[in-house]
Amino acid sequence: MESRVKAEEPDYSLFTSSQKRWIIFIAALGGWFSTASSFIYFHAIPFLARDLHVSIEKINLSVTSYLVVLGIFPSITGSAADRYGRRPVFIATLAVYVAVARL
Repeated sequence: MESRVKAEEPDYSLFTSSQKRWIIFIAALGGWFSTASSFIYFHAIPFLARDLHVSIEKINLSVTSYLVVLGIFPSITGSAADRYGRRPVFIATLAVYVAVARL
C-alpha cells in the first residue's frame, strides 16, 4: 500500500482560533436575545394587560405581531447582509434591539 502524506492546507481565514471563538460566542449571544425576550414577555402578559387596562387577548395580538415580524425580518436582513456585509447588519440590528429594549 502506498502511504499518502496529506499536504498542509492553506488558511482560508484571517481570523485566529481565538477570534473565531469570540465571533461564534457573540453570534450565539445575539441569537439568544430573541429567545430570552420571548420567555420574559410571555410571563409578563397578565401584568401588562392589568397595567394597560386591556384584555389578555389584545396583549396576545402583540405576540402575533412579533411572530409575523420574526418571520419577515430575516429576509430583509439577509438581503441587507448580502449587499453591505454581515458584520454591519449584525451590529445595526443588535444596536436597534438594545435601544428598543431600553425604552
